[in-house]
Amino acid sequence: MTTTFGGRGMRILAALLATAAAAGGAVAVASPAQAASSGVQLSDDGVHFSSTLSRPLFDPSTVMIPRSSQSGDFWVRNASGAPAYLRVSIANVQSTDADLSEALTVSASTSGDAGSKVALSEAAPCAVLTEGQAIPSGAALRISALAELGDLQGSAGQGGSADFRIVVNLSSVNLAGTDRYACLADSGEVPGFYADGGSAVRDGGRTSTTGSTGGVVDAAPLAETGDDDGAALAGGSSSASDDLLAAAWNSADLNQWWIVLLWIGGALAGGLGVLLRDRLRTPNRSTPTTTPAAASENGTE
Repeated sequence: MTTTFGGRGMRILAALLATAAAAGGAVAVASPAQAASSGVQLSDDGVHFSSTLSRPLFDPSTVMIPRSSQSGDFWVRNASGAPAYLRVSIANVQSTDADLSEALTVSASTSGDAGSKVALSEAAPCAVLTEGQAIPSGAALRISALAELGDLQGSAGQGGSADFRIVVNLSSVNLAGTDRYACLADSGEVPGFYADGGSAVRDGGRTSTTGSTGGVVDAAPLAETGDDDGAALAGGSSSASDDLLAAAWNSADLNQWWIVLLWIGGALAGGLGVLLRDRLRTPNRSTPTTTPAAASENGTE
């Protein structure tokens, strides 16, 4: 016997189909934001690119004194296969002296953005230096970075040290205007976004680095203070831990499609349960009822 649904059943079924269609539409809308382009390639000369950049951004052999600065350039190439927006941040700051963290600032700029100057003390846990510059697929962009040491009076900052990293992200959506202190997580397409375990080695008052980095420019710990010549600071390079915090709005989080599918399945199961309940409550009309009058008319003659 073919089961048919009345007006109420058809309305419930239509509502279920509309719910499923709306959920599917939500998934379709979320799809572009998922494509967090992680195809970052780095270069220290603008010619040779790779997924890693082991050379420190700033010269570890240069002595920095108060009111001095040091500059460094690197290039970012978009190898994601689609246009992407750049975001450059300072992260993983480590410092043994509060005065030093306040006095040491880092900035980064591009041809299309002057960027921001950020003190190491502001990066908690990260801080954006420049963002929003669009990079076409396959194109490269030069990043100019500057480290400046402010005025330190007397013995302030002496004996202290500081370290940081500059993290490069590419995204399919422009993140300018979002939380500039949030750290972005790598989507995993290009390995080596974070340091792979290099270690800092102190040598005669200077600092060198062993190991390499990937997808990250390891900045020199531009703040090893000396006790002999006032507030003279020597730079070096080290790598920090990999525990960058993922921003809550990071597009990689949208990969959890199974949550949407469970929601659709639950809605469909609930609707079918309602239809089954209504069906069981409907009287069975398939068996005809024989009346006494009909029996007398069908008696034998």
